[in-house]
Amino acid sequence: MSILIKGMEMPKNCEECPLSLYQHSPCWKNGGVMDWENRPNWCPLISIPPHGRLIDRDALTLFGQIATRDAPTIIEAEVEE
Repeated sequence: MSILIKGMEMPKNCEECPLSLYQHSPCWKNGGVMDWENRPNWCPLISIPPHGRLIDRDALTLFGQIATRDAPTIIEAEVEE
């Protein structure tokens, strides 16, 4: 399972990242080796590009066709500002 923190910008390094403060974060499972100048290649954060609304397509098969219009939204549409 994953989480999405709406409005959070990708940190440029561990010092900017709120996850680096908590010992139970995925960062500390890497041995607590932080990079205070760059975002390390082992960083668990990923960017989600601007997108339309995201749905669970696998849950919506109806008579062999995809019924996406009425599908429940998992993540609301987001446009780049």
